[in-house]
Amino acid sequence: MKTISFNDAVCDHRSCLETFAMKFTQDVEDANDLVQDTLIKAIRYHHLYKAGTNLKGWLYTIMKNTLINDYRKGSRKNALSKTLKNLLRST
Repeated sequence: MKTISFNDAVCDHRSCLETFAMKFTQDVEDANDLVQDTLIKAIRYHHLYKAGTNLKGWLYTIMKNTLINDYRKGSRKNALSKTLKNLLRST
């Protein structure tokens, strides 16, 4: 699949991705950010997509993994913040 037609096919799934993202985030701004990150990653890594397979499923997997990774990053930041607060209280 040529890059331009692939990009068009990916963008055709935007409304489905928006609905899926809202189910995950329950927030319009977070959902829009998640969709944007998903589209960027899909276009950036288009060479990893196997033509003839389920594009929508591939995009959903990218979105799900992006959400999980972002959650993990946020959890680490929260844990570090709590640890720092506890250290400051004990001194």
